[in-house]
Amino acid sequence: MAEPTATLGVAAKLLKILVFGATGRTGKEVVKQALEKGHHVTAVVRTPEKVDIQHENLSVVQGDACDVETFASALEGKDAVLSSLGVYANILNPTTFYTTTFNEIAQGMKRNKVTRLVTVTSWCTRPGPNNSWFVEWILKPIFLNGVIKNMAEMEELLESSDPDLLNYTIVRPCGLGLGEKTGNYKVEEGQCNTGTTSKITRADVADFMLKTLESNEYDRKGFAIAGMPGYKSFAKDPLRVEEFNMADEIEVRMPLKLVVFGGSGLTGKEVVTQALDRGHHVTAIVRSPEKIQERHPNLELVRGDACELESFSAALEGKDAVISCLGVFASIFNPTTFYSESMFAILEGMKRNGVKRLAVMTAWCTQPGPNNRWLADWIVNPLFLSGMIKDMTTMEKMIEKTNPQELNYTIIRPCGLTNGKRTGMYKVEEGQCNTGTNIWMCRADVAEFMLKVLDSSEYDRRGFALGGL
Repeated sequence: MAEPTATLGVAAKLLKILVFGATGRTGKEVVKQALEKGHHVTAVVRTPEKVDIQHENLSVVQGDACDVETFASALEGKDAVLSSLGVYANILNPTTFYTTTFNEIAQGMKRNKVTRLVTVTSWCTRPGPNNSWFVEWILKPIFLNGVIKNMAEMEELLESSDPDLLNYTIVRPCGLGLGEKTGNYKVEEGQCNTGTTSKITRADVADFMLKTLESNEYDRKGFAIAGMPGYKSFAKDPLRVEEFNMADEIEVRMPLKLVVFGGSGLTGKEVVTQALDRGHHVTAIVRSPEKIQERHPNLELVRGDACELESFSAALEGKDAVISCLGVFASIFNPTTFYSESMFAILEGMKRNGVKRLAVMTAWCTQPGPNNRWLADWIVNPLFLSGMIKDMTTMEKMIEKTNPQELNYTIIRPCGLTNGKRTGMYKVEEGQCNTGTNIWMCRADVAEFMLKVLDSSEYDRRGFALGGL
């Protein structure tokens, strides 16, 4: 595609832009680059404290893209809206997030007479002559259909909109990664690029999103965008199992209703705090509610005993998932059955209330494995931790034998735990133990991963070791 010529006077004009998804990695780049261009930016976010950019031309408004009344007034007097909102969903739990947010945003724009909209979707949302067979036959049907289908529905709403009320541009990037703005990318009208790589940095996507505001060449059209051959400048993200993902990462997540066991413990407190930060609704089952100092409108404290089903069963009604970071110390002279007893009660309560998703924490090397550390298998576990590890193993086997139709579990096996802030510097490997890692990691990183497993089906009914890098 030929490089478009900017409409006279438009490229140099400073705009008043409203950005949705500004706390996500693509959205942060949009905000940063828009400010560098001299634009005035209003970021609508659910959690304003997550916006770490400070600038005299930046305003941060607390709002929810799914509720127009929370952000409508912020649209007054704006020239354009840029949306990099994204959410993960799988084929078993498809989303309507894209159409829901579009309808709310379009309503707010119409109310305030804002007509220009630029929004990000993905390569190959619908059939096209250049579509990659790998995307069409592997990624979409197996991994991304819960997202792509709703993206396509949103695009259809855009294309059927009144041209006098909405001037849109759909930006369809390939796999997204970290890295600096390179400008070495190809833009083609349609669903997918030809003669390109399958990767691009979020910084380059943000660059193109802002460029579309400078020319009428992009009005009411959709464009695929991808890095050219030899495309580089990617920094690996240690949080991700894969470096790139066809759908943008979860910049805005649909809130879940979670039950957390062990919420008054050191790891459990991190789980509760981070879950609330993500916008989830949390019910913490604890024996001593006064031990939880966190106060939040989305947090409910329920007094209960994890080993006594009747004390917490009612709290599981209507919940989406259970997270357990329960723990107890026991020696070889005084072994425990706490893990198996509490899990038996939790599983029964979940079954009674139709809750199927479980994330539970155990430890490195609970069972034999090819990567197990000799220090753990021959010294630490038998001499110091056998009173706990043996019952953790019993619990894991109990979970692994469950009916897949009734329980979807993830077992999280961290190495030694420490306190400290979340770093993101850890490695995730399926199995009993990590290779090439430290033997310590902070609880905040464990909590992050425990919440992350709820965002993707790749962790379903499997166990993963975590080690610090």
